[in-house]
Amino acid sequence: MPQLIRTPEDIFRAERRDVYALQFTQTNERAICRTRDEMQAWFAQHMPGSPTELLAPSEHSGFIMGGPVGLRIAFTDDDLQRFCQRWETPDGQSIDPRFQCYQYPYDRWWAKRGHYVPTLDQPSSLGAALWVETPLGVVSHVLPAEHNHPANVRDIWANACQQWPELQALDLEQLAYGKVVYSTHRKQWLLLWNAPLSEDWSELENPERWRTVADWLRLPADAQMASEF
Repeated sequence: MPQLIRTPEDIFRAERRDVYALQFTQTNERAICRTRDEMQAWFAQHMPGSPTELLAPSEHSGFIMGGPVGLRIAFTDDDLQRFCQRWETPDGQSIDPRFQCYQYPYDRWWAKRGHYVPTLDQPSSLGAALWVETPLGVVSHVLPAEHNHPANVRDIWANACQQWPELQALDLEQLAYGKVVYSTHRKQWLLLWNAPLSEDWSELENPERWRTVADWLRLPADAQMASEF
């Protein structure tokens, strides 16, 4: 079966903690795989309480890649200290030139993108928005007077699942979701939706459904709908 490779943001949303990962400095892919396998075996033997997993690029890296870029280690506090003593100099540099351990701070992500609390209430005003159509209603978060929301739908979805536990059984990818942005080029508000719903959400095929969501989010009558991808 295909292996699920999480991003740092996936882990932030699921585990609410800092992410530590080895980034490999070698340029040859086979050499990287050998080093990664070697380190996975080392952690399994010496730190079995700190499991590892392959790590995908950050959602905000600007890169589209199909494979892992690092090895994430879910350190216990004690194992983190032991790792630093074994593999790093006092200033945090790796003693092995093949890799360097990096920290992705949870608090930094939370302050910038993770803290937005969604609501099932209709927004009081128009603005940049993230939205999900659920059996409970439209879950959304709106930033009035903004043109683009800094978070993404998965960020508010994780918070929504904490607020309404019944949503945890749902697969976000099977729901209609998207964002609202203002195009300064077109001078127009756009309702963007996820690509898998391209047929179901065609404006020509199902105008009432998308207009209902647009009205709920208080979009003007001349707002247009488009795929996010």
